[in-house]
Amino acid sequence: MGSNRLRPKGRALAAATSLLVLSAVVAPPSVAAPPDRGDTTPADPVVSPEHPVADAVMGTRAGDQGGVASASDGDGFLVVWHDSRAGTVATRVTAGGEILDPGGIVIASGRNADPAVSWDGANYFVVWSQTDFTRSSYQLLGARVTSEGTVLDPDPIPIATSRHLTSPAVAFNGTHHLVAWSGSDSRSADVGAVRVDTAGTVVDEQPISVAARPYGESDPAVASDGRDFLVTWTDSRSGSDQPDVFGARVSAAGEVLDGEGLAIASAPSVQQHSAVAWDGDHYLVAWSDLRNGEHADVFAARVSAAGAIEGSELTVAAGTAHDRSPSVARSAAGAYVVW
Repeated sequence: MGSNRLRPKGRALAAATSLLVLSAVVAPPSVAAPPDRGDTTPADPVVSPEHPVADAVMGTRAGDQGGVASASDGDGFLVVWHDSRAGTVATRVTAGGEILDPGGIVIASGRNADPAVSWDGANYFVVWSQTDFTRSSYQLLGARVTSEGTVLDPDPIPIATSRHLTSPAVAFNGTHHLVAWSGSDSRSADVGAVRVDTAGTVVDEQPISVAARPYGESDPAVASDGRDFLVTWTDSRSGSDQPDVFGARVSAAGEVLDGEGLAIASAPSVQQHSAVAWDGDHYLVAWSDLRNGEHADVFAARVSAAGAIEGSELTVAAGTAHDRSPSVARSAAGAYVVW
């Protein structure tokens, strides 16, 4: 289980343009195809026609808001965002779309950004990056929040405090959260992670080095199959102007299982801004893709729990519009992709 970072978010919604948020369902072979295909090749999933997302449920606050992420406890949702005046803020939303905290729950004040959130069966775990007024470095902090909206950690939990740490992502595997991030120094960015238990204790004395090549890795996403994790990221090994999407599994014990990384999307041109979720049978990884020209499309691929890229790539959205910045979540029919 992981957080759903709503990438068609504040910076796009605040623009003086029209933005249409679309979605599609990627159904697994057991749902999408008949059992008597007559060959030994696993059935490819079926991508539904794209359709608009329902009208937004809006709240109003002074200042600028953005960087939205959400997770569900099975009954409702916790939606978190960064607020230019208050810091990291959240509200609970019912399954019917009712906002339970119209004034917002202030989780932590400060110059915060890039929140992410997951649910561990008892509490939400919210993580974010924070900097001081010099913006010379960023650290990662976290806090647990109950389903009733109580912040259990008013003094935030230090998760990682070295270097310039941004873009956190988080998922829960049944025992631990895995918090991944992009960390940069004067040379390049890489992807690190730590495990955090349900009491909010960081269990790894040293960060897990998920991807640390000299060419740079950034913008991680993470999901869990209930035991291990898959971390995906934007990878510049083919050149900074030709980024690809790579991934690596991290075991429940914190071991990186794919040291060289899994090449999930490496077509010519640009693949970036990946999102990932476990659909019950596979990880579904979606990303923004410029292989067809200047208009971004959304593609996806399936990755098994064993780290194998399965079947062919899926075209989720392609056309003359800019289809970009996907998010992925598990649904009853497979996986739900929003962009």
